[in-house]
Amino acid sequence: LEPESGSQVSVQALADKAGVAASALRPEAIVVDPREAHSVVYVLATVLLLPGSLITLAAGMVYGPWWGLAIVSPISTLGATLSYWIGRSLGRERLHRALRKYPRLSALDGALQRDAARLVVLLRLTPLVPFNVLNYALGLAPIRTRTYVVASWLGMLPGTCLLYTSAAADE
Repeated sequence: LEPESGSQVSVQALADKAGVAASALRPEAIVVDPREAHSVVYVLATVLLLPGSLITLAAGMVYGPWWGLAIVSPISTLGATLSYWIGRSLGRERLHRALRKYPRLSALDGALQRDAARLVVLLRLTPLVPFNVLNYALGLAPIRTRTYVVASWLGMLPGTCLLYTSAAADE
């Protein structure tokens, strides 16, 4: 479907080629699933260092404890993983330079490398470090992505289940 020189392809021609009604291509015909919108907002909030607890509460209130958990848990893990990758890509090399200067940081880096899964789970269970900051900080650590994802999911699951989603659904 190529336009002739100086002409444009119509929406109807594109719709005919795709086998859909032209009315389906209008912006008002696009329907967004609320779960998808919630997921996009949650991931963006996580990456932008915005608190996700209100978004988690909203999922518990709207979808109930089990569906809320089923929606929030993988999405919070995805947002955490994206932040981890951003932290890793932007800061790991700088951290390597700092480790050469400061032996104590090097020892901490070594501990994270030896027992990464357990430390990530424990850090996730401890509310001392904000969730979003921890995502970026752990991206600087020598933790494999798979270990980070699984340990983060396990460490975030109790908080998501007990503190937010279930509590919100009970109200």
